[in-house]
Amino acid sequence: MSSSDSNVVRGVVSICDGCTSGVLSSCVRDLSDSEKQKLSNLIQTLQTELNKNQQHGVKDKEIQGRVGKIERVTNETNIKVYVNLDGRGDKISVNTGIGFLDHMLHALAKHGQFDLTINCKGDLHIDDHHSAEDCAITLGQAFDIALGERKGINRYGSALAPLDEALSQAVVDISSRPYAVVDLNLTREQIGQLSTEMIPHVITSFATSARLTVHVKNLYGTNDHHKSESAFKALALALKTAIQIDHTRLSVVPSTKGVL
Repeated sequence: MSSSDSNVVRGVVSICDGCTSGVLSSCVRDLSDSEKQKLSNLIQTLQTELNKNQQHGVKDKEIQGRVGKIERVTNETNIKVYVNLDGRGDKISVNTGIGFLDHMLHALAKHGQFDLTINCKGDLHIDDHHSAEDCAITLGQAFDIALGERKGINRYGSALAPLDEALSQAVVDISSRPYAVVDLNLTREQIGQLSTEMIPHVITSFATSARLTVHVKNLYGTNDHHKSESAFKALALALKTAIQIDHTRLSVVPSTKGVL
């Protein structure tokens, strides 16, 4: 912007401050013809930029508050889940009744940087299966709700995460095509109160309910706790990237089909 343009803008700003429409009209009439023309050109430029933003983006309020809230009640479990994808991962409360599952889901939200609340009352007197599976299903459903139309997101994410001797990799595609491949190489029967067979099943149930394509693999490690935790952390980091908003493409669905 030239110094003369700046002078015009500063002049109009000072004129506009606190003016009624009548006073403003009178003041604008006092501008020279060249100043009026420059002001008109500037207004047209601003209007063009505004139109571009409306065509290629969405208002801030439309990308805020990506929240999913759901209650799922069956004869086996009663679960309430709240997820805020635009949180910071500092408001997390997970109570599944299964300590190690709480630990994994807390890590998922913490490193994925989304806020999460899960409360589950399940038939743990039978075993851990129904509670673990249903928590994953309900979390996936809430995640799906929070993603909404899936506009403006990166869509893809991938990450490696270590934990001491263990290293795991995760790749995520927010594709709306539910699919999961999970290979954790676990050898123990249980970790705490959670059956190790349920750990990959939890990831699969979450992915399918959230309508994600997910690949999670433990590359190597010897401690099953470490292998599991590194897998959930890798998944969290991949999700963090995939759900992030690309502010240059706010209204764009990242698919050649135009929908997800």
